[in-house]
Amino acid sequence: LRAVQLRGPTFAVSGVGWIGGSGLTPIVNSPEVAILGVARTQVLPRYVDGALQPRKILPLALSYDHRAIDGA
Repeated sequence: LRAVQLRGPTFAVSGVGWIGGSGLTPIVNSPEVAILGVARTQVLPRYVDGALQPRKILPLALSYDHRAIDGA
């Protein structure tokens, strides 16, 4: 890689919890390599040690440019 190719953003974080959605699919914008999408925290029932308990769940979604991972 040349020095000019190493400039600019490579990773972004996007939060959409304020909209109220429970999930998302973030879109990678060039020259970014990846983006992490964060939705709104929800209290959902989960089994913990065999007992059903309320737990805070934070939905995360990671999108990435596969060319940065596998070079294709």
